[in-house]
Amino acid sequence: MTSRKSQNSVLFLATLGVYLGLVLTGATPVLGHAATARQFDIRDEIEFSDELDNNPDSDAAIEQFASTFLGIYSVASELSVGYPEQVANSEYNFNLYVTVGPNGGSWGFSPGIYNTGLRKYSGRYTQPLNRLYDTFLPRADKQHEKFRVDFELTSDEVIFRATVSQDIPDVAAFASKPYVESLSRRREIESDVLRSLIYSTTEVSFADNQVIIVTRLPRGSIDPLLAKDAK
Repeated sequence: MTSRKSQNSVLFLATLGVYLGLVLTGATPVLGHAATARQFDIRDEIEFSDELDNNPDSDAAIEQFASTFLGIYSVASELSVGYPEQVANSEYNFNLYVTVGPNGGSWGFSPGIYNTGLRKYSGRYTQPLNRLYDTFLPRADKQHEKFRVDFELTSDEVIFRATVSQDIPDVAAFASKPYVESLSRRREIESDVLRSLIYSTTEVSFADNQVIIVTRLPRGSIDPLLAKDAK
C-alpha cells in the first residue's frame, strides 16, 4: 500500500509538471485540463485495485464455508428428526443478513418477505455464522446487508448459500476468481470423504456486485457420511 501511495504521488507531481509546462509554453487550457483530468482516472483505478487487494484469505473462506455448512446442517438435521411436517413446511429454513461487530457480537436480519410462517432458528448457528462472516468481511460498527446466508432443508435435499456484496459495482467478477481457484485446489487435495463431497457440489459464481458460493446436496449422500464422521 505504501509503494502504491508513493507511485500515486509521483504521478501527481509528474502530471503537475506537465500542466505547468503546458501553461508556460502557451498551450490552451483544454490541453492542461486533459493532462490533469487523467489523474482522477488513475486514482479511481488505484481504488479499484485496492478493493481487490483487500480480498480475504480465499482458502480459509472456502474451508470455513464447508465447516459452517456441516455445523448448521448437523444441528438442523438433529432438530428436525421426527418432524417431517415441519421440514415440509420449511420451518428449518432461514434467510439471514449477518453483521459481526468489533467485539465479536453479531446482528442478524431476516427480510420480512421470508417470514411467512414458523421458523426454528437455533442459537447454535450463531458462532459458525460469525466465523464464516469473519473470513469474508471486516467487522463493522453498524449493521449492514453485505453478507447474506440462506439455508434450505427439505426431506430430500439441503442447500447452503453465502452471498457477499462488494462495495464497488462490477468488481464481483474479479473478486470471485480467488474463491474459484481455492475451491478447485480443495477439490484436488482434500482427502476427507465428507468434505470432498461438499467441495465437489459447491459452486462459486457472481452477479452484479455479488459473489455467491452455494452447496446443494441430496441428504441421502451426506447423512451416512455425517453419521460415520460423528462416531
